[in-house]
Amino acid sequence: MANYQIAGIRWAWGVVAFAALGMAPRAYSQGFMVKPMMAEVTVMPGRASVFNIEVRNTLPNESLRVECEEVALTQSMNGAWAQGKAEGDAATQPARSAAAWTEAKLSTAAIAPLEAGTVAVRVEPPRASRGTYYVGLVLRRPAPGGDGIKLVLQFLVPILINVQGPTPREAVAVSKVDLGFLRREGASVCYGRYDVANTGETIVRVGADLTVLWKSARGYQRILTRTYDEKPVLPGSTVIFARDLERALPPGSYRVQVGLRVGGRVRQRLERDIDFAGDPDVKDVVPEVALQLDPERLELQAGRGSRRSAVVTVRNPSDYAVTASCAVAAPPGLEGVVLGKVDGKEFTCAPWVTCEPSSFTIGPGGSKNLRVTASVPADTTQRPLTFANLIVESKDAAGRTTSKSSTQVVLANPGQKPTALAVAAELAISLEAEDRYAVRANFENHGETVLVPNVSLQLMAGNLDVLSNRPMECAARTVLPLGRVTATGDLDLSRVDAGGYIVRAVWEAGGAKVASQLPIKVEVIDNRRVVTVVEQTEAAPAAAAGGDAPKAPEEK
Repeated sequence: MANYQIAGIRWAWGVVAFAALGMAPRAYSQGFMVKPMMAEVTVMPGRASVFNIEVRNTLPNESLRVECEEVALTQSMNGAWAQGKAEGDAATQPARSAAAWTEAKLSTAAIAPLEAGTVAVRVEPPRASRGTYYVGLVLRRPAPGGDGIKLVLQFLVPILINVQGPTPREAVAVSKVDLGFLRREGASVCYGRYDVANTGETIVRVGADLTVLWKSARGYQRILTRTYDEKPVLPGSTVIFARDLERALPPGSYRVQVGLRVGGRVRQRLERDIDFAGDPDVKDVVPEVALQLDPERLELQAGRGSRRSAVVTVRNPSDYAVTASCAVAAPPGLEGVVLGKVDGKEFTCAPWVTCEPSSFTIGPGGSKNLRVTASVPADTTQRPLTFANLIVESKDAAGRTTSKSSTQVVLANPGQKPTALAVAAELAISLEAEDRYAVRANFENHGETVLVPNVSLQLMAGNLDVLSNRPMECAARTVLPLGRVTATGDLDLSRVDAGGYIVRAVWEAGGAKVASQLPIKVEVIDNRRVVTVVEQTEAAPAAAAGGDAPKAPEEK
């Protein structure tokens, strides 16, 4: 049986309830939780693999019966998972649906009170499979009999299946760029939008930086830049990425530039000139102010029952005055993240940190000192390191947001040394262009300190000689505890001989090295290099068999 790998450390607990209207209301308790709420597995073609989904009965005094069903999985235009049409008509199923070769079976007919059962999910992709396939698993508690309003508790668990073997083709591109305006609850909202189409054979995780420039008498002038968080896009899907620009823009001529990131690396740049109808109530354009915070990272030492403070300086490099406010929040990377019994909330000090003054005005070219204070309660539990974000938001004279800047607050608990632990997760390779392959490696921070993602991509011969060693790109400069980072790099195999090799991603973190690797077989067909991922036992390079080592690619 092939090995499998469940990706990620972000387990979630969620509830979806469906109501059937009857004559009179009737109470119906929720009853169960599912973990994880999404599973991503890596398997070999032509092999059966089994992994488990946990179902926990939350009822204290009642056994739980749960039904499970494999369904077609689709992705809506906003990126959300959805249940597809019923099985039966193959023409209605997504092209890369795994429903035909996925089987789910409950471990028990009834789960005892406050206990957990499992759903064994068996997948067996055909031998010709490659790339990403997907299927949904519906888990539901049957509705009670009788009349009344009946709540049916149901979960849709997306299952993403990455089939190794022949290298899948990666093809993703921006298909539309636009600006929009609407009024919502009495307020005007200007939003930026771009659409991403995945016409390849593998799942991609994409985000972007979107910049808006305004056409003035002196040419185009940058107004704002917004970062769009990454979303997964299934092969065969088109997803709309849209967000509030947090600025009201007047009618006029604009240029929108999009830098599409795939796995943290900019893959495509696109720009479009737009005559934007905009907000008719806004008469002028005010460029975004990039307020400068010094230091970018503030470190304080305070244990339980103690209080420490320091100064953060805010500078206004513009030629006009701005009004600003400051606030303290938990880093987004620590919200909703769980590893085993460890919750990301344990690593934030935001409730203990204050900033004064909370609002202020900075003149042209001026600066303002903020007092940041950490007051740790005496009766709390404190990790060796905890984190918060100090956010400074500036507004112009009309009260419009012009920028948001932040600095990281790190609170150290004296006398405690944080552990450093990096863990290798998934490693995947896909065809980007002829003889050029994209490599994507995921790593996770299971320790208690911040790690810097210093990742390298190696191509090794079967005798473990390193033939090439190049740095990989990472979108994040640092990785918080329980955080996850994606590193991307390219392999040019145009000058590589046929044979067996090992693709290896190495993260040097916390004074140690952690690596993930894929054994591959390179074949030369019609003067093109064709790569197949093989199992460890199948990798038999010439060097390992006593022949010559494969030829190293030329460095460019």
